[in-house]
Amino acid sequence: MRTSRSLVALALALPLVASCDSTMPGEELHDLFAREWQFRLEENPLLATAVDVHTWDDELPSDTPADLQRRYERTQAFLKELDAIPLDELSQEDRINAAIFRRQLRNRVADYEFGDYQIPFNADSGFQTGFSRLPFEVPLQTTEDYENYLARLRDWPRWVGEEIELMRQGLERGMTQPRLILDGIDGTMTAHIVDDPEQSVFWTPFQEFPVGAPEADRERLRDEGRRDPRRRGPRLSHPARLLPG
Repeated sequence: MRTSRSLVALALALPLVASCDSTMPGEELHDLFAREWQFRLEENPLLATAVDVHTWDDELPSDTPADLQRRYERTQAFLKELDAIPLDELSQEDRINAAIFRRQLRNRVADYEFGDYQIPFNADSGFQTGFSRLPFEVPLQTTEDYENYLARLRDWPRWVGEEIELMRQGLERGMTQPRLILDGIDGTMTAHIVDDPEQSVFWTPFQEFPVGAPEADRERLRDEGRRDPRRRGPRLSHPARLLPG
């Protein structure tokens, strides 16, 4: 009898244990939010820096066809996960958040399928203007910060080359901005073509150093700042010379 009662007690307890171990729809949704956000930060080091995540402060984004395809597939997977969450079991706030999130994911999927990445700039913004704000939007308090900044300057030609290749793909299929709205776009590039690197906006951090960058490091950092990123040796001009146009 004692054994029988024990089995009954165990049987009654099992559903309770299972219920405690199961993940609620709201928790699933917030876990999905967190994982998708982490993926975006990993894919966009500039975004990560902007939101005070400094794991990739020495990197720039990579926009090869393989990178774009991977992001597209991961976004589709996130959307599939979202669609599997029962909305009727969410709070009103989470239902609203889920609807906004779904729209964002669907827009990213549609953007890739449409090929908007083949037009990486418009009349007033683009990857090249975003990069020109780098000296004012990254940490520059220590020697390591400066070395991270220099690493991004050196990586600029690689990123520009990838964007140029995407634009060429767009031209082949007629994906271009209307000519009228691009009047003056060359000024966002030619403004950074200088003969003297010290006249460049990218030289700004080397004019005055913070106390976190010791005097012993400063001339070396300045010397690195003067170097052409295409050739790790001679002092030539600024990496902005590699901007298209």
